[in-house]
Amino acid sequence: MAMDAGADSQGDQSMEKMLASSKLDMEETANRIKDRRYTIEDQIRLSGMTLENAERVMRAYNRSLAMAAERLAGMSIDELLQFEASD
Repeated sequence: MAMDAGADSQGDQSMEKMLASSKLDMEETANRIKDRRYTIEDQIRLSGMTLENAERVMRAYNRSLAMAAERLAGMSIDELLQFEASD
């Protein structure tokens, strides 16, 4: 029984490490999204775009992010694995 407890403990530690790594990956992705937003904002400023068009671009960008988040939130584990395998 002691071996089973040790194996479970190692499994728990491995799971914790994997989840921590996943959290870092998510934070990196969030930072890339923010960076892209700043890039778009800079392009808008440099382009001399009208305020109306600039607002349309930012709404479209935000809407595309929201759609992606909704799609991911609705995915099953199997769908996530298929998505990961397609890379």
